[in-house]
Formats: sequence, structure tokens, C-alpha cells
Amino acid sequence: MRPKDPDDIDARFEALIAQFDKDEIRRLVEEAEGVAEDPPQEPGERPPATPPRRFDRRGMLPVVVIVLSGLVVLIGLVVSLRPDMFGDPGPGDTPSPRYGEAPTVARADPILTPIEDDEAGQELPRLADPFAGSPAAAFADGTAGLVTPPARALGGLTEEEVGAALARVRRLLAVAYLDPATVRGKKPDAFVKLLDPGQRGWFARHLDKAGTPDTRTWVFSLDPRTAEPNGDTVKVDGKTTITAVRGRAGAATKGRGGVTIKADYLFVYAVRPPGDQVTTMRVVAHYVVGFSARRDGGRLVVWVDGVTRSVFGARCDARGGAGDGFVRPGLPGSPEEARPSGAPTDPYDRRESGAGRHGCRPTTGT
Repeated sequence: MRPKDPDDIDARFEALIAQFDKDEIRRLVEEAEGVAEDPPQEPGERPPATPPRRFDRRGMLPVVVIVLSGLVVLIGLVVSLRPDMFGDPGPGDTPSPRYGEAPTVARADPILTPIEDDEAGQELPRLADPFAGSPAAAFADGTAGLVTPPARALGGLTEEEVGAALARVRRLLAVAYLDPATVRGKKPDAFVKLLDPGQRGWFARHLDKAGTPDTRTWVFSLDPRTAEPNGDTVKVDGKTTITAVRGRAGAATKGRGGVTIKADYLFVYAVRPPGDQVTTMRVVAHYVVGFSARRDGGRLVVWVDGVTRSVFGARCDARGGAGDGFVRPGLPGSPEEARPSGAPTDPYDRRESGAGRHGCRPTTGT
């Protein structure tokens, strides 16, 4: 006989008792009742002599079986239905989570599956910092590295005019060397927009034209067919200086006073082949840009007088040979007919790199 409800304790006991012979059960019950109904003894009265009973192991066996079976069933039910009665698990005895209770993380397959706690706490591997291990790691990020001197009245310009000229120079540097679209080789619209109206037409006519001067060299642009930025960070180090005009210092001053502003900066780019998530290298561009600022008919004019640059980490055969100003990094596996020659140059030292002074020389740290 099996109980219909496996969780009914009474039904389990009835099923166990039903396995024994009725006569055997009756004998056990009568024995128990006989012991319980022995008459009490009067004070001083000697109990009647009772013949000693022989210990019968066969008679005790059913009782032992019933008691042990009942204890096993009862303990099993308590453990399965009320595990908390035995106290909280100690350290190291953490119970296994049920399905759906463990943390879930995305697997390679399209299904989210529970995993163990120690595995859930692990972070996915991150790409290494492309600037780690080089001097560029200590450089400022982006525009934070474009530091201008404090404004002061100079060269016939007021403090406010000098401050406006310095702000315009800083913005021109940012869009020329940090603008994402320009760096990726697109048209440098942001730079053109900030140029003085008298200079925009000339710049546009010479942009991406074969021969020299190609005004693409005024900005930093990767050839999108050969490389792309590896991340959004550009490391910047350098300084901006300002002096009063002495004589004819700038094309925009025309001997009418004003100031000259010199921007001398290193820009370090992490680049990779298009779509490549593994290969990376650094390209260091050293730009020295001359500006002049003056007042013309009540209007402040900020003019780009000239740009010189040296790019380290670029292919030697692409410097001028392609007839444009795009930068083509010397990534592993890229075709290169000409090789660097001469003593190695430290591109992170502005005094040694000297914008515009070097040919294609080997470099350190790129």
C-alpha cells in the first residue's frame, strides 16, 4: 500500500504498519497495555512474585523496525520541507543556487544561463591602453593639453582682444588635430569654418590637390583606406607663446601692430588598420603653427601664417610621394618601398623632433 500523497506523514506511517501481521501487532499492543495496567502496590506490601521474562529478540525486532523507519521518514521530510530548521549554513557551506536564482551573464550562445558566483564576478578582458609604456602616457588628454598663456594688453591690442585671439587659436588647433571627422580623413569643415573669411577660399582651393602646397597638411588626417583611430583619445603636449609684432612679423599685420602667436605641440595618436581590433601602433605628429592677430577696421583678424610638421610612425614612401597631405602609418604588413635611415629620433622630445626638419628617420616608442 502506497500513500496517495507522498508528503502526508500519517499516510506514510499507516503504510509502514500495514506491512506487519495483524496478530503480531495485537500481541505487541497487549504487551504494552499489560505493562501500563499493573496495579499499584500498597505501602509495605510485597509485590507478587513474577516469573522472570526471557528477552525475546524476535519479539523486539518489529518495534525497532517501526521506530527506525518512522524516524527516517520524519527526518527526510523535515530536511526537504524545512531545511532552515537546522540553522544557517556557515562559511564555505553556501548552498547551490536553484536554476534562475544564480547571476546570469551573456554567453557566446543566444541563451542566458546561470553560472556560479565566482565566475559572475570576473570582468571581461579589456583592451590594453595603447599609450602605456610610452612618454605619451603622461601627456594630457585632448584639449586639456592645449594650454595658452594669460591674456594681457600687447601690441596695441587690449587685454580682451588678446584673450579673444588666444581663444580662437586654441579652437583652431582643436579642430585641426582633434576633430574626429578630420582625423578620420573627412573634409575639415570645422577648421574651414573657423578660418578668417579672407583665408577660407585659398585653403579650399588647395585642399586635396595634387602637388604643393596641399592644405591638407595643415590638419591631421589619416588616409581612411590604410588606418583609423584606435579609440577617441589623443595625447597632447606643448605650449603656446605670444609676442608683440616687431616690424612685419605676420601676413595679417602688414606693419600695423598686433601680436604673433606660436603654437608648438606634439599630438600622439593610437591607430590601427581599418576594422582591426588587435593591431595598434602610435603615430606622433609635431606641429608648429604660426598665427598673427591684429585689429582691422574695428574687427579682430586672426590669420594662419604658416604650418610645419613632422610625422613619426608614418610610411616613408608615402611622404610626399602620394601627392597629398594624408598620413599613412607604417602598420605591420603595410607596403613600404622606402625604409627609415639615419640615427633614431625620439619623437616625444619637441626639441629633438623639430617639426619640418627631419626626413624619414627611425623613431623610438612608436
